[in-house]
Amino acid sequence: MDVLIFKTSVATPGQASRLQPLLSALSDIKRYTFDLEDCDRVLAS
Repeated sequence: MDVLIFKTSVATPGQASRLQPLLSALSDIKRYTFDLEDCDRVLAS
């Protein structure tokens, strides 16, 4: 299992929740998290 980490511009929980349907629809992504407290607001999958 690979872990990918991306810097994002997602700044609020509302923005993260709007991306949830898109990320959940991708069969290759089993789990993902947004760290909005990190200075790079990372998305890890």
